[in-house]
Amino acid sequence: MGMSALAISKIERAGIPEPNAIVYTGRGIHLYWLIEPLPARALPRWQACQRQLCEVLGGDKQSVDCTRVLRVVGSVNSKTGGLVTAELSHPDRYEFDWISDQILPVTRDEVRKAKAERVQVRDIRPAQAKAGVKRGKSVKGSIYERWYQVYQDLWRIVDANDWRTCGVPKGKRDRLLFMMANALSWFTVSDALEAEIIDVARRLTPTLTEREVLSYCSSVLARARADAAKDDGKRYRYKRETLWNALSDLIEPHAGLVDQLRAIVPDDVREQRERERLRQRDGVKMDRTTYLATADERREEALRLRERGLSWKAVGEILGVSATAARLLASRQKRSSPPLV
Repeated sequence: MGMSALAISKIERAGIPEPNAIVYTGRGIHLYWLIEPLPARALPRWQACQRQLCEVLGGDKQSVDCTRVLRVVGSVNSKTGGLVTAELSHPDRYEFDWISDQILPVTRDEVRKAKAERVQVRDIRPAQAKAGVKRGKSVKGSIYERWYQVYQDLWRIVDANDWRTCGVPKGKRDRLLFMMANALSWFTVSDALEAEIIDVARRLTPTLTEREVLSYCSSVLARARADAAKDDGKRYRYKRETLWNALSDLIEPHAGLVDQLRAIVPDDVREQRERERLRQRDGVKMDRTTYLATADERREEALRLRERGLSWKAVGEILGVSATAARLLASRQKRSSPPLV
């Protein structure tokens, strides 16, 4: 029996719908199920489907994470010299909630019910438990989405410093690599995390050996494996302020970079964005001219206070921001004036 026929027979026995396409890589096959676009918060369930499919098919566990790039149809496999080809079964995309219920041994409704029961039990206060009181708890946002934003911000920092081409300099590489590895640990399955970290290190810190890379990131790997085994929250949960304090020296020298970041920002930027969000929610939207004029006024005030000999801490106290935020505010380019031509 051929490799593709064997894979299809395993899928049929497991009651899983047929894939949309089979890609022949030159050394094996890849199966693809097309789905509608998903938000980042769906990542945990998507990864659960990947792990289940890998288990059913006896596939490579290092190929199931969302950052993996597989062989492209039409390319040549450098190891075998064979052309990568594909066979299309049908073009119809699957609705993710439906197909995930077909793939996973537990349906989404069953997961929701079990999760609600766990949250309800975990959230009982000792004093209330004696009285038989149960209190529900709602959780907003997704920690997986947040750490994906951190990961994207780290690559923006890399690009601003032009480190994709020249590598991260010594003195900064260990810190940046560790932060990259920790962000990856939140949305990459633990079995593939080591390979992903090594792949990032090859691009950013080519002078480090694999042994050195894994040594620097050993605690991240250990915590990710512990979480995968027991789900006991061992992974590093750095706050926004902690990330900013650890990386601000890589961001501040580049004018406008902080405006591109979403998760690694100082207090004043976060507060400004929150105020703008509330204005929009309440139907009071500040036009861009007014917004830039206000920002320029704060910048000029920070510069005036600094010229008077005040410390950054004192400037920050007057403006109602931290010393670091005050220094960053003063270093920004003026945005409301028309560009020079």
